[in-house]
Amino acid sequence: MVSFRLFWSKLRTIDKIAIALLVLVAIAQIFLMATVTPDGDADNHVYRIALWRRMWQAHIYYPRWMPQAYSGFGAPTFYVYPPLAYIVSSILYLFDRTVSPTAMYRIVALIFCAGSLITACWYLRSRGIGTWPALMAGMLY
Repeated sequence: MVSFRLFWSKLRTIDKIAIALLVLVAIAQIFLMATVTPDGDADNHVYRIALWRRMWQAHIYYPRWMPQAYSGFGAPTFYVYPPLAYIVSSILYLFDRTVSPTAMYRIVALIFCAGSLITACWYLRSRGIGTWPALMAGMLY
């Protein structure tokens, strides 16, 4: 297995610039949207990010009950998805508490998309695929 540091050091300067431009395009796309994308569960994720922030402020770091849900009646919390995105958003809230949950949703989505792109590119390059095809496959992934 090839380490990321070795992979990055073997890239040409133009390839590093291309990766940076692709990341900037992803950033621009996510932050220039007026609202959250209207998919099936985006609103749910934004709501849960806000609830996780409140629970972390109450020093409950893995909540099983969300007392603010359903207009204050509360609800048990079932995690269909692993809560890594909520944990990352709560950690980021420690550094800047003024970010809205919608913006935090976009930041976390950007972090995971960039990580997915870099991981896919790294994996394909370790399999002997060229840089540009690996970047394009990573973008499609």
